[in-house]
Amino acid sequence: MKILYVTHHWTTNSHHSQYSGYQRIVPYMARKHDVTILTWGEDNKAFQEQNYKVLIQKTPSDPFRRRLSLSKYAKEIADRYDVIHALYTDCGYHLPVSKNFIATLHVSPSVAKYKGFVEKVFLNLKARFLEQKVFKNAHKIICISKNLLPKIQQKYPEKALFMPHGIDTEFWNDSIKNKELRQQLLGKKFKAIALCVGSHGIQRGVLENCIYALKDVLFVMVGVDLGKFYDNLLFQKGISDEALRDLYQVADVFFRPMDFATANNSLLEAMAVGSKIVVSDIEGVTDYIGEKECFFVKNDNDFPAVLEEVLDNPLAAEKAIKAKALAQQQYDWTVIAERLESLYKSAINHR
Repeated sequence: MKILYVTHHWTTNSHHSQYSGYQRIVPYMARKHDVTILTWGEDNKAFQEQNYKVLIQKTPSDPFRRRLSLSKYAKEIADRYDVIHALYTDCGYHLPVSKNFIATLHVSPSVAKYKGFVEKVFLNLKARFLEQKVFKNAHKIICISKNLLPKIQQKYPEKALFMPHGIDTEFWNDSIKNKELRQQLLGKKFKAIALCVGSHGIQRGVLENCIYALKDVLFVMVGVDLGKFYDNLLFQKGISDEALRDLYQVADVFFRPMDFATANNSLLEAMAVGSKIVVSDIEGVTDYIGEKECFFVKNDNDFPAVLEEVLDNPLAAEKAIKAKALAQQQYDWTVIAERLESLYKSAINHR
């Protein structure tokens, strides 16, 4: 099977982790199929990387036109492939109606609760002008959380399906803990480390309540800048995947207060590492993890108390083991690759 993946997120130009971003599916599918990735860069070029081909297309600098440019070039070369998968819906805007066109939806205005004006405008533009055409033309729309399904099913009930995001459990499963890092972070001031990763859907006010309430806990925030200083807060940004893995491993608990969720990248990372997890009990999150594997918080005001409880709760370690097993059994990219392969074959057979 010849597969073309179209994405504006790639290892050289994405804020997503190399080992947990959606583009990580590419090397897994390339183990059995002839795979090409189409993405953007400063110059047009093509080369072989590992077991797949990479096409770099020079595009306009602004994100909106970049996606359109990628989708336009994908249309020009689509006849060379059995399946074209836009890893993000708007990267498939120019692709015509086709049984072999698949697109993945990651977020929607009906779900997202963005606070920033620019984010809101961009998301609504995508939903109104780009994605409606994609929904119409694609054979199947993969939603990475169930809360994304209703809006599409209203108009295209036969096209929408839920298929979760994946995770590279082999990378995140590395069990060698950086003991020196843990000692360095704790020092003599703190009894424990609480880790929060990513800003997507995050509730900053709840984070601040936790930091204020638990002064003997060091809160490490990766990619979440509160714009304030606290004695027990450490902000990290732009760190390597290996450094991020170290933080997961030395932290006593991973937590994430959210008002919406879809892809759950950092949650999957925490599960794969085997972290103790405290997370909001909301749609999107519950598609990936349950009460057997984590501690759900229904009321935001309860986050500090639940965090403190988990630090000394023997049940937390048992839940962490179950979360790790769940990641390996249901969300490893090898599992998701098999499901995608079946979807692709079904699309080809219907052509």
